[in-house]
Amino acid sequence: MNTIRSFNNTLLSYSLFLIALFLSVNSALYSQVSAGGIPYSFSHSNLSQKIQTFSLPPVNTDSLIKADKKYDDKPLQYGYPIRVDVGLKNSGNWDTVVGGGRLWRLRIISLGAYSLNLTYDKFWLPKGATFFLYSNDKKKILGAFNENNNKSHGKFATDIIKGEVIILEYYEPPNTVKSGEININRVIHGYKEIGCGSSQSCNNNVNCTVGKPWFNEINSVAMILNAGGGLCSGCLVNNEEEDLKQYFLTANHCFDGDEDSWIFRFNYQSPGCTTKCDSSPTNFTVSGATLKARNDASDFFLLELQETIPDSYKVHYAGWYKEDIAAIKSVGIHHPKGDVKKISFDNDIATSNADIIYWYGGTQSAPNTHWQVIFDNGIVEQGSSGSPLFNENHLVSGQLHGGNLTCYGGGYNYYGKLSVSWDYNSNYSKQLKHWLDPGSSGLSSVKQIAAYDMTIKNKLFIGQF
Repeated sequence: MNTIRSFNNTLLSYSLFLIALFLSVNSALYSQVSAGGIPYSFSHSNLSQKIQTFSLPPVNTDSLIKADKKYDDKPLQYGYPIRVDVGLKNSGNWDTVVGGGRLWRLRIISLGAYSLNLTYDKFWLPKGATFFLYSNDKKKILGAFNENNNKSHGKFATDIIKGEVIILEYYEPPNTVKSGEININRVIHGYKEIGCGSSQSCNNNVNCTVGKPWFNEINSVAMILNAGGGLCSGCLVNNEEEDLKQYFLTANHCFDGDEDSWIFRFNYQSPGCTTKCDSSPTNFTVSGATLKARNDASDFFLLELQETIPDSYKVHYAGWYKEDIAAIKSVGIHHPKGDVKKISFDNDIATSNADIIYWYGGTQSAPNTHWQVIFDNGIVEQGSSGSPLFNENHLVSGQLHGGNLTCYGGGYNYYGKLSVSWDYNSNYSKQLKHWLDPGSSGLSSVKQIAAYDMTIKNKLFIGQF
């Protein structure tokens, strides 16, 4: 009898595991920012080769670069946003395809661009429809995007494609009751070459030996592409309830007022210590975020990501420490110059800024609002803005505001203190406390959690009796 009961319990546990596994796989399939596959035209050779071209006006790259100032209290500007009104209703070619479906294609050209990416003020796809973007040589493909990418506000954004040409392709199945809506309101002309290998040589890839103890924290950090052609870093942060609410911490100076159209790129890192650009994935992305709180006193900006992060991304939510106590040792994890993820180390005690910090952009930061660090191994650069500073206990103590440290030494880096961001202002929209400790527990710290493990754990509890 005991043997039968033991067998039944084992069978029940195994069944629940399979259910959890099935649910997690389905979650990955239906919540990813893209569903994979290839565009319709790649497998149908009988289509017209004529595609309408939309050419953008010339961009004065020299004047844009001259206007950029290093550490100008702004995010790294890699692209120039060009306002357009281009979409399914007024541009491109429509073809009726086998079976009665419809295919729309459009080529966009911006001469001299290192890269192109798009934001959309109208984006809604019916069930069964797919949307792809790809490079002129068809080697780089984004998509498929489908009805799972629809949002109530109707906005969307797509990641960078290298080169000065990008092709858009939308397939709509036959008997669709309501036609899709796609309208582009910005084409971001990349006038700087960013990406793998663009940062200084003294930076450490996160998958070097020195990064191994920081595996969990590394998987909380992502690169941000904002709607205006700016680039920052930031990280997912845990909250006291540990409910996987997708809170993301970055810098207030990365704010542009259009977070609905931001792209967050996770896992953009070289698989080893040697930078291998062809092996650094760029497809772990989610689109759109909602502002929760921000304050320029400590330069923090807290958002909540709008698209569910798939389990397959294997992200972690960083823990944090809210007390105004200096770290004995500090670690920064970030995307300098839009490069693959890097890790930097300061082996000395962080110090509080005793004096006013004067930023090149004309703003000031009050005394004792920032941690000052001088990295001994690696640095941070433009594009690292908003990235987390971890203390010796692997807990976030602040986010990067700026600085002037180089590979050749000299200068400092300043991180807005999490202790100041916590409740410096009583307004919920200007503090972290309300969001990260909603139950007012009074905890000084919260540990990091692995999202994937928590998701499996929660699903295993469903249906148990």
